Formats: sequence, structure tokens, C-alpha cells
Amino acid sequence: MIRFINVYKAYHSTYYVLIDLNFHIKPGDFVFLIGPSGAGKTTLLKLIYREEKPTQGEILVSGFNVKVLPNKKLYLLRRKIGVIFQDFKLISYLNVFENIALMLRILNYPSHFIEQKVSELAQRLDLEEKLDSQVETLSIGEKQRVAIARALIHHPPLLLADEPTSNLDLLRSEKVIELLKEANKEGATVIFATHNESLTESFSQARIMHLEKGILKE
Repeated sequence: MIRFINVYKAYHSTYYVLIDLNFHIKPGDFVFLIGPSGAGKTTLLKLIYREEKPTQGEILVSGFNVKVLPNKKLYLLRRKIGVIFQDFKLISYLNVFENIALMLRILNYPSHFIEQKVSELAQRLDLEEKLDSQVETLSIGEKQRVAIARALIHHPPLLLADEPTSNLDLLRSEKVIELLKEANKEGATVIFATHNESLTESFSQARIMHLEKGILKE
């Protein structure tokens, strides 16, 4: 599913965010990527969905060599990935329903199917009363839940979650973790990046990878 081979990522030529990463994540793995703020967790995720390219090394994701994948074919990779962004990346001119439904629209699912799936997921994330709302009217926690729903809605084989519970209370955090565990049980590979190591106690079968100052340890 994912393989990093001698991967380095540098900014400004001398500042290395990631240093000589070598790991293999198999299909169906649930991985907690643990590290403090600034450890390089977000950058590692960006390399997987090719928002960034490695300075050195090779990255293989779902059969794609992402370093050399042409921009015109990026959609082939990204359709296989659901990303829960730390900064949400919601589309301001779409309401909550349309933000959640976006990938299903792109994949040309019928309207009745989209309405059913959005409604079901919104209910599980306590968003059913917000579906007609504009995103700028939402609280930070509500925006985070919309971002989570959008990433999960098309059942991607790979889920990348960047601090998905950081703005949520305990009860809603538990709901999010349960949704990600369910997706994993159904076959999705999940990478859950967080600074909160106590979250790993919720899933004893998960693999734990520690990232600190750009160096990965297991």
C-alpha cells in the first residue's frame, strides 16, 4: 500500500523536516503516527497524497510512484485517498451538505444515493441539523466534523487523518475514532497523525510509529 525508501524532505535547501524515512504500511493496517507539533507529521502525510514531493528517495502509494506521477494523473491517486485536513480545507461557497457530498458528486453517484449516505454520516457526527448551513457559520469543532465526513463518505481504501480530534470534545472524539476503526475493519488502511499518545489506548491492535525531529522510530 505505502512504501517510503530513503525519503528526505528539505525546505530552503538546508532545513530537513524528514530524514531518511524507510517504512512499509500494508493494506488494512491502522497506524498511529505520534509526534509533537513540528515533528513532520503533516509533511509526511502531504508526501503520501503528493501535495509535496520528496527531496530525495522514493514513495510508492497504491501502485503509484508519487514522485514522478504526472500532475494530469494525480486524480487517479487522490480518488483512492480520503484526507482529514488539520485546517479543514472546506469550500466556502458550498453548504455543509455539498461539502460532504463533494467526492460522491465527482464520482457521479446518483442523487438519491448521495442524500442517503450524507444523511447517515451526518447523523453519526451530530451534523444533521447543520446540513443547510454555510461553512463560515460553523464552529471550529463543527468544521472539523464536516472535514471528517467528507473524507469518509466515498469509502476510500486509504484514509489520512491529520489531528482529526484536536478540536473535539471527548464524546465526539470517541465517535470519530470509532468511525475510523470501522473503516479499517471494512478494509481501509488508516494513518492517524496525532500528538496525543493516549489516543492509542483506544485501539490496542494498531501499529504505532513515533516521529520526532524528522526521524521515525517504531
